[in-house]
Amino acid sequence: MAFGVLYSLFFYSFAEITNLLDFKQYDDLFVFSIFIISGFLIFETLINPLLVTFVRLTSGKQVSAYTKNAITITADSLIIYLIALMFNGIYIKSYLAALSISVFYHIIEWILTWISDYLKKRKNTPMN
Repeated sequence: MAFGVLYSLFFYSFAEITNLLDFKQYDDLFVFSIFIISGFLIFETLINPLLVTFVRLTSGKQVSAYTKNAITITADSLIIYLIALMFNGIYIKSYLAALSISVFYHIIEWILTWISDYLKKRKNTPMN
């Protein structure tokens, strides 16, 4: 429930900043956020590992972190776009708008991951 509220705030803020996403009611945005979270979880646990394995088998090489991120961003934008099409109260401009939302979301995720790693390293480093 709390993640649904946070995702609603994220999409609400993104809709207010840009004109790529629009919605009729706050209730639509909350339910949309819950569906997005469910889609991300299903993708991250089932589909993403299968896609990475498929790319590894077809190329015969280890998949780089950049390729994994590209697969994740592309699939997340597809999830955002398809779920937005399912709702009458959510309007998204195009697939490129969903891709922009996905990239923006992942940039925030990478920044928070970097801050978390930095704080962990700083905590484990002895002070002089």
